[in-house]
Amino acid sequence: MKKNNVGFAMIEVLISMGLTSFVLLALLFYQITALKSIESSNFKNIAIQQLINFSEILLINKSHSARNRIFLVWNKDNQHLLPEGEGNYTQTDDHLCTIKLSWFFKRQASLVAHVLC
Repeated sequence: MKKNNVGFAMIEVLISMGLTSFVLLALLFYQITALKSIESSNFKNIAIQQLINFSEILLINKSHSARNRIFLVWNKDNQHLLPEGEGNYTQTDDHLCTIKLSWFFKRQASLVAHVLC
């Protein structure tokens, strides 16, 4: 007796194409998620570098007028480098400053550094 297997190969091909497309969509989703994470990490690294930069500037410049002038330039750089980037600093003690840098990338993020100045 001969069985009638007409169309069975087509069903196998359709199932394998469906599984392949599912796997490729999962990989695409993973890639998109990884890119978003990398972009977020990049902004955090930029913010860390900006905090280090400004803390070194505070150590070098002791006069209040020079610090304010450089702070305006630094804050302008923050606006260009980070999405909605804005920095602030306060001198809390004779030789201690607090620097805060905030930005918005999908949610509010900020870093704070307490440095000698």
